[in-house]
Amino acid sequence: MFQLTKFFMENKVIIRIDDIGRKNYSIVIQRMLEELSKRKIPFTLGIIACELEDDSNYIVSLKEIVARNKSEFALHGYYHKKDADENPEFKVLSKEDARNLIHAGKIIMQKKLGVTPITFIPPWNAASPGTKEALIEEEFTIFSGAKDEFEKSKLLSIGYNARTATFQPHVLVALAQIKEDCEKSFEKRGYCVVMIHPQDYLIDGEGDGHKQDIDSENYQQFIHLLDYLEYKKGHFTTFSEMSKKF
Repeated sequence: MFQLTKFFMENKVIIRIDDIGRKNYSIVIQRMLEELSKRKIPFTLGIIACELEDDSNYIVSLKEIVARNKSEFALHGYYHKKDADENPEFKVLSKEDARNLIHAGKIIMQKKLGVTPITFIPPWNAASPGTKEALIEEEFTIFSGAKDEFEKSKLLSIGYNARTATFQPHVLVALAQIKEDCEKSFEKRGYCVVMIHPQDYLIDGEGDGHKQDIDSENYQQFIHLLDYLEYKKGHFTTFSEMSKKF
């Protein structure tokens, strides 16, 4: 297996924000991206492709800030749903079924956002072997899934290393724990991928019932997290940029 060395990646940081497109998240996402832009921090946005079917969706309005910050759009599933057996969208799919969804997602992102995604973030970080085969056939080069996953092959797999919340139940992770996870990843890998969801900073935690109110106390964790990462003098980057080191 390919071995990481700090020679190539000294304290690289990737801010990975999932679930982009859900309408109830528009206000908090805008605030988060404005903060990142103010700090000149690039980021990776995981787009739920089906949301682009609605021409009024706010995703299209994010093109300018993504370009200005040298950031990237990634494909984060098509429907981002579970099947009747509670399997995440891509967890048990055959290569053919996975490719149909991946291709549809790529096409709509090309049409609505003017970009061809090369990074794939599976919903719930779960994907079948057939999904990875389909991604290669669809010319994706980066896969970001399970915690601490790393594999260098035709598809560069770089999982998240720290997260801002747990799910089932949805609870914020203490900032001290996030720092600890990042420190361990910096020491072992020379980088840290931080997985964030916009709903982490909403009052109801899910945006249910069309609620969009930001929980100001929880949102401060996001600010303090960025403060910490800047204090560590991490080099903020994106998956597509970091992949060029391999």
